[in-house]
Amino acid sequence: MNYVLKGWVKMWIEGAGEVRIDAGGCWLQPPSIPHSLVDYSEDAEWVEVTAPAAFDTKEL
Repeated sequence: MNYVLKGWVKMWIEGAGEVRIDAGGCWLQPPSIPHSLVDYSEDAEWVEVTAPAAFDTKEL
């Protein structure tokens, strides 16, 4: 789960395309769904909670 504290972030998520999430917004990333950070505001702050703590990543 990701929660935007300040500013905005733009994510690309397979099946949803590019999505902008503003402060106060959140999104869930199910396991194995390709995604990437596209852009973010200069003042962006966000929190990512990941479980389990150990996981594999792949470059797209």
